[in-house]
Amino acid sequence: MNLPQRFEVKPKTVRNIVLLTIGCGIFVLGGFFLMAQGVRGIFVGLLAILFFGGGGLFTIPKLARRPVSMILTSDSLQQISPYGDAVLLWQDIESIGISKVFSNKYGWTAA
Repeated sequence: MNLPQRFEVKPKTVRNIVLLTIGCGIFVLGGFFLMAQGVRGIFVGLLAILFFGGGGLFTIPKLARRPVSMILTSDSLQQISPYGDAVLLWQDIESIGISKVFSNKYGWTAA
């Protein structure tokens, strides 16, 4: 059997950016709505706008620059995220599987 030396898993970048933009946009609009409710809502609304608006502006460029989310080689599995990388050697991995929660699939490893 002839296996590739390196296999790259690419994320669904456009889908992730669209979902993050919609989610952050909803919470930012909610923040503006809270600010319009009076004195009590101004602080919470401003906090929501800064947190979700700023978080979205910080995270979206990181998602756009990430061409690969996982690299599998004959020696290791490398997980690449916007917040840092992790390398797991195959000799340290006991098992790999996929869990399904509702309709979402999640990969896992046991070391």
